[in-house]
Amino acid sequence: EGCTTAELTERFCTRTGHEVTLEEAELAVRHVTSLIAKANQRSKEHVRRFWVRVPFIPARIVCAGSRPLTLLFHPAAVALLVCTITVAVVIILQMGLLNVNGWSSAVLWQGYGLFLLSLIVHEFGHSSACLRFGANPSAIGFGAYYIFPVFYSDVSAAWQLSRWQRVIVDLGGTFLQAIVGASYVIVYLATGWEPLHTAIVLIIASTVFSLNPILKFDGYWVIADTLGVTNLAEQPRRIVNAFVARVRGQTAHLPWPLWVIGALAVYTVLTGAFWVMVTLRVLPQLLRRVMEYPDQVKHFAILVTQSRGSEIIDHVIAFITASILVILTVLICLRLLSLALSLVTTTWLRLIQSLRKRGAYDHAK
Repeated sequence: EGCTTAELTERFCTRTGHEVTLEEAELAVRHVTSLIAKANQRSKEHVRRFWVRVPFIPARIVCAGSRPLTLLFHPAAVALLVCTITVAVVIILQMGLLNVNGWSSAVLWQGYGLFLLSLIVHEFGHSSACLRFGANPSAIGFGAYYIFPVFYSDVSAAWQLSRWQRVIVDLGGTFLQAIVGASYVIVYLATGWEPLHTAIVLIIASTVFSLNPILKFDGYWVIADTLGVTNLAEQPRRIVNAFVARVRGQTAHLPWPLWVIGALAVYTVLTGAFWVMVTLRVLPQLLRRVMEYPDQVKHFAILVTQSRGSEIIDHVIAFITASILVILTVLICLRLLSLALSLVTTTWLRLIQSLRKRGAYDHAK
């Protein structure tokens, strides 16, 4: 319900008449959250999303590498680094570094290598924030999340931490990656090396994407931990059901404070708007790409046979991008179909339940 440990302790004492110290309550909360962490590790849903998981940095090395980085989460260091990042963002906007020009293949691949380095630092950001508050992180690895190739950091131990400490763990990756991006800006200003420009643009795009609250990346967990709401993705449906019940004059209990309910209502609207935008604007464009894909395959085969050197790499990149868009379109269509089937099934079950109740009522009369 988003309560602090002190509030839980006071409520428990009031309701049961038993005196419990704050320390005892904290131990109980840690025990429960450790059970939650174990349950999450066995979660089938988690396995479905991560259909490939390959750890390549073991836990002991992650802990050793994260320990010096915990100093970056000292309040004084955070204040200084946030100011540095802010200055870097201002420079990026003033110099128009977000404008993407035609990069050569060499510049693109070198910049992408620098970007991959920032992604690994991102994962160490989660691990070091976790270690900062006394929870030991586990391995860092590479995986496929839905269709997205991603690095991941296993910080299941963060469930032992308080809610706001988990928020810092959620933001820790973006914080350290932003530090890397700011350092790239400084070096780029000094050297003018174009791959740094490429890496800066990719870091900004990655950060914006990662912080979106709809898909289950960092932004999703920031919102969930800030509100103290588990299974955040399931709550829009619950909010809508409660709203419909209120309209019908029925009672609908939601187990959160009023401000959390308001925030979830806003989140519900944003989620609905996001999927409407995907359905009406993004999906038609993606479907058009799918229809054009067979011709692109033929065109790609012709270009590869006629091209040489770096031109082949450019064609391969374009073809891979087109293939990813096709896969993404299929997954979006499957997701929308799943939502539609879920809505139809839920409506049908409620209709049957309503008819059964009415039939039982008529029989009693």
